[in-house]
Parts: sequence; C-alpha cells; structure tokens
Amino acid sequence: MHTHRTLRLYSALSRLPRPRSYGGKILLVAGVGTAVPLASVLAYVATRSAGHGTPALELIGVAAAATLVAVGATLLVLHRLLAPVVLTHQALRSYLTLQEVSRLPTSFADEAGTLMADTHHAIGRLDEMTRHLAGYDGGTGLANRALFGERLREAAARARRTGRPFAVIALDLDRFQAVNTALGPAGGDEVLLAVAQRLGASVREGDVLARVDGDEFAVLAVDHGTTGAVLAFAQRLREALRRPLHAAGRDVRVTASVGVALFPMDGDEPDGLLTSAESAARAARDMGGDSCRFFGGELNAGLARRLMLEADLPGAVERGELRVVFQPKVRLADGAVTSAEALVRWAHPVLGVVSPAEFIPVAEAAGLIGTVGEWVLRKACEQVVAWDAAGLPNLGVAVNVSPRQMARDGAAEAVLATVAAAGLSPSRLEIEITEAVLLENERHATVVLGALRAAGVSVALDDFGTGYSSLAYLHRLPVDVVKIDRQFVRALPDDAGSDAIVAAVIALAHALGLAVVAEGVETEAQRARLAERGCDVAQGYFFGTPLPAAEFAAALAGVAPPPAVSHRRRRI
Repeated sequence: MHTHRTLRLYSALSRLPRPRSYGGKILLVAGVGTAVPLASVLAYVATRSAGHGTPALELIGVAAAATLVAVGATLLVLHRLLAPVVLTHQALRSYLTLQEVSRLPTSFADEAGTLMADTHHAIGRLDEMTRHLAGYDGGTGLANRALFGERLREAAARARRTGRPFAVIALDLDRFQAVNTALGPAGGDEVLLAVAQRLGASVREGDVLARVDGDEFAVLAVDHGTTGAVLAFAQRLREALRRPLHAAGRDVRVTASVGVALFPMDGDEPDGLLTSAESAARAARDMGGDSCRFFGGELNAGLARRLMLEADLPGAVERGELRVVFQPKVRLADGAVTSAEALVRWAHPVLGVVSPAEFIPVAEAAGLIGTVGEWVLRKACEQVVAWDAAGLPNLGVAVNVSPRQMARDGAAEAVLATVAAAGLSPSRLEIEITEAVLLENERHATVVLGALRAAGVSVALDDFGTGYSSLAYLHRLPVDVVKIDRQFVRALPDDAGSDAIVAAVIALAHALGLAVVAEGVETEAQRARLAERGCDVAQGYFFGTPLPAAEFAAALAGVAPPPAVSHRRRRI
C-alpha cells in the first residue's frame, strides 16, 4: 500500500526489529539526539589533541555547535515521528467538518499504527451509519425517497445498456389517516412497520422496497419479465396487505391503491417514473381504492383492457359481478335436452359483459381460477336443485374444472362436498377437464378423477382434437365423455378433413365405450352430419344460446325432460 510521504521515517523505523513500540521509537530518536553532541566533542578532542591539549574555549565552541545541530535534528525527527498522530487528527477533522473520508494506513502494528487503523475503521463505520441514516427511513428501516431515486437512476442506466425493462410500483395505503386517528401516532407507526415487514417478505431478491412518503411505499421491480408478470406481482403485494396486520395489540385491516409505471414505456427519465406510478396509484384510490392501475401513457386499448380485468377480477365475486348462464345440451337421437353446461359471465361495471374466453386466462394468470371455479360449481349445483323444485327434474349439469382446481390436495373431496352441500346427486354432475389437467400431473389427475367417478360424477374430456390430444388418454384415464372441439364442427359438412376427423373420433370413442358431445353447432347442416356420424349429444347456438337460469327454465317449460341422465358409458 502507498505510504504517505510524512510517514517515511516512521515506516523506516517500523521495519527495524527493535524497538517495536511507538514509545520505543521516540526514546530511540531522543537517545541518538543526546549521544550525538557528546560523541562529536570526543571525536574532536581525539583528533585535535594528539599529544597537545585543546584550548577550553575551542572545546566549548565545538560542544555548543554539536549540541545545537543535534537538538535541531532530533526535534525535526521527532516532528516527523509524530506524523501518525497528526494524520489521524487531520482525518478526523476532515470528516467532522467536510464529511470527507481520508485513507489512513492500517498495516502498522504499534500504538500509533493501531490508532490510525482504528480511526480509519471508525470513520468508515461512522460514514456508513451516516449514509444509512441519510438514505433510510427511521421508522421502518426501508430505503427513503432519496435512496430510492438513486437506485432508480442506476436501474435506468443498466436497462439502457441491456435493453431489459423494469417497473416502479407505488402503494398508497387507503384511509390510513383514519387508522392513525383510531390507534394514535404510536399505533400508526406500528402499522407502518408491519406493512413494511409484510411487503419486505413479498418482494424478490434484487427488488428495492422504500417508504417514500408518510403512508406511501414504492417498489423498484427488476427482472419480472412481461407486463402481465409485473401486474401479477403488483397484485400479490396488494393481496399481501389485505391479510390482517397485528399492531397496537389488535388486528388491523389495511388496503392499498397500487400504481404501476413501466420503463421505458411510460418514460425513459427515471426521476419521472415514481411520479407516474404515484399518479396511477391516485387514480386507483379515486376509483374506490384497493385496486391496481397502470400509468398507461403508452398502453394500447387492448392491453389497458386486460390490465383493468386483472385489477378488478379479485373482488368481482364479492361485489356480485359474476353470473352463471346455462346452455342446453341436446340428445341428437330425439332432440331432448339432457343437461346444461354452466358457463360464467362477468358483468363488469365499466366494460360491460365480459366473456369467459377473455377473463378466464386472466383468472388463471392471477391465481384466482380456483376461487372462481368453486363459486361456479356451487351456483350450478344449487341451480339444478332449484330447477327440481320448480318442476324441471332430471336435468344434469356440466361444469368446467381448471387444472389448478384439480392439482390441489383434496380436489375430489372439495367437489363432492360442494355437491353434497347443494343437495344434488353426484350422478347429475359432469365435470369437464382439458388436456392441461393431464399434462401437469397425470398420476394425480387419475387419482382425483377416479375418486369422482367412484362417487357417481361423470368426467368429460373437453376440446378433444386440439393441443396434444393423446389417444392414450382415452384408454388410460377414467373418462366418460369426449367433447369434439368446435373448430372441427365449424367446418362441417363441407370440409372433408374435418368430417373424417369427427367420424374417426366418434368411432374411436364408441369403441372405448365413451359418449361423444359436439360443441359449437350453429347450423342444421352441422347437426344433421353429426347425427349421421352417430354423435350422441350436441350443443351450440343452433340449439340455444347461454341464458340466465330463469330464462333457461322458461325456455324449457314446455319441453318434457328426459329420464334421469348420466353420461356414464354412453347412457345418453
């Protein structure tokens, strides 16, 4: 390490085997300074008195000169030897007055060296603590607005080099002033600390979490991938806060309005991104709070619509915005309505009626499909029981079950418990699954489907002919019904390829003892061709559009329902 020039003498003495201590070095210099005058006088006398006496006056002059030179040299050397103390003093003054950190050597082992090393480390630690206090919030220990701004600028510079975007998420606590009033300032501080801890447990490594205002937090979200992934992360943060917090000796419920700004979509100036995210959070708060909004300056209409769906779906069930509609399933042999498929619609307060094709993928991405699916199953079962009471007995109902519902432990028990709670016989329920259920965990799916079939529930493989459509599934799995996808039905009867596929699927399913349902039938020609090929049941707009329960019942009021229906092994 480079040695300061004023430490050269001290460094040279430190290389001597003796003395080792700093006091020893001072005594050595003092001793040498004392001995030099005496040695000089003796040497002079020895050289000048060879047989002759030296005049006293001359001897006094030599001694005085030697003493003056020795004392001057000794004082100079001692001054240089005090350099460690002087440098330590200068380093302390420089930091205390100018906040400048000076480098002090740490390699010397004596008392002066230890003083310099300890001072160096103490200043470094003090500077670190000072910077921490300047960059972090005292109440929560999180980064403050200033430090968040620094990290934001660093992330922007990195993103410009790599081309990888990032997001800024602002979380504004809803009605926190009321919480603060109810609990008092100390209780409010406890709530803020609990919020910080809850958010800290939800962010990923590499993200930056900060408290940027009194009741406002922000997250710098890096490496989260697509806009959808950023939204899912923002929703997880919001959901994390919705769980009760324990503060001031009680459980406290807190919600947040969340705003998201994307780099560089919403601007490539880092200082403006936090402001944009805060503006989006205010927009979410103005719409009632407990929701998520993107800044959206550059978002196209389609993406903005999806983001609105993702933000509003979590509360749709509680707000009563979801509706179950029913589409008839008709036996082609005699035109009897055997059952109905329960389909869900979302009556969005802003966007109007939203089809499941649009919001079900959103629910799956947000991890809400289980909640929505369980609600639809319960409503469908309850409705069939209500139809029984209204004089429309023996109708079955088909309900779609998502891969996530099937993947959970106790999936079969949950379905059967819902059916039992509604008072419906399991034999009147058919669950529809897609190949995705089987691809995720075929063994688990087989166990769940086997348990459901053992209880009397029928199982249909939906959208057959798309995706991977392994024929081995039909042979191995406990399935009762195969549903031909609408893309093949749509081309009937004119497209020879589609006609051949439909005929082959029907023949194969029947050979395995399975029933066949065709979906998406819209014309008489399609119905006739399916009946000619031996298809058992069909559904589509040709037979009836999905209707609310009351309208569905009214449409069937003059139609005698068929005998008790089950799709088990072609009993259709």
